[in-house]
Amino acid sequence: KKEKKEKKEKKEKRDRDVAGDAGVEAKKVKSTAAAPGKRAELAAVGDHDLAKSAPAFKRDFYTPAASVSKLSQKEVDARREKLGITLESAPAGTNFTPVAEFSEAGFSADVLASTANFKTPSPIQAQSWPIVLQGHDMVGIAATGSGKTIAFGLPALMQILAQDKCKPGSPQCLVLAPTRE
Repeated sequence: KKEKKEKKEKKEKRDRDVAGDAGVEAKKVKSTAAAPGKRAELAAVGDHDLAKSAPAFKRDFYTPAASVSKLSQKEVDARREKLGITLESAPAGTNFTPVAEFSEAGFSADVLASTANFKTPSPIQAQSWPIVLQGHDMVGIAATGSGKTIAFGLPALMQILAQDKCKPGSPQCLVLAPTRE
């Protein structure tokens, strides 16, 4: 009982602190989490009409190398098992075979040059590049020092290099990262 009371008091204090920071009374936010077995509704964010009016940009930079395309599903599964990779929720008809060598990722020569000091891609890199270079979103979970920055950084460079030059001060890439990294 005492723990519940302390927990409730902490929550109330947190809500008061948030309200104080905002200068208004805190409002409860409706959760978008779904009950088990039901789909959650996504929150409406941004101006979709404005986003649709922007010129299209290239998102697909990946064509599987012949060495990747010829692999059987059994070989792909073995490659993932060897690297300790778990892939969930891949859209039907997609080829997300992890790459074994940097050259299989399809990077341009100038981007590929940044990998010269590495022997092979790390597991997060091997699996993420075929996904993000095809323009798909992903959530990758890997330990500190496992190569996550290069896993998203090299595809970001490919995207930046493929776009027309933008006005000074205009963003070409947005990176969201936890403050601890």
